[in-house]
Amino acid sequence: MPSLTSVEQPLKCLLVDDDADDRLFFEMAVGRAIPAMLCMTESDSTRAMLLLENDATFNPSMIFLDLNMPVLDGRECLRRIRQVGRLAHTPVYIFSTSNNGKEVQVARMLGSSGYIVKPNSFDKLVEALMGVMESKGSDEFYLFGEISG
Repeated sequence: MPSLTSVEQPLKCLLVDDDADDRLFFEMAVGRAIPAMLCMTESDSTRAMLLLENDATFNPSMIFLDLNMPVLDGRECLRRIRQVGRLAHTPVYIFSTSNNGKEVQVARMLGSSGYIVKPNSFDKLVEALMGVMESKGSDEFYLFGEISG
């Protein structure tokens, strides 16, 4: 029986992506794939990093980062997230249109939990997110989509 002082935190994810359509598509897919998860989005990677680095009460269950964003790209965000003590073990997934194998290797080296090539259909995105949930807690690198090179 859980104690009265241990309150289970609701599942919440953060998507950082500068593309408004991709954010909306992602939020809708999270609602379908993981109805119990609250999905938060941020279009500005600099604002997202300020929140993640400075708000000790903000602890998403998982983070999704687009690679190609202005100012701070997904690689730099990932590097910085891994330096925030409370987020060091939070699953972080790259969510990108790039299917370049070298990008996948770099993401893995920087401590990403997985890499999702942005699918071209809603159902495929739901499938990718369900796969993320199935792999949660695993040490295996999660990969979704066709990778080249």
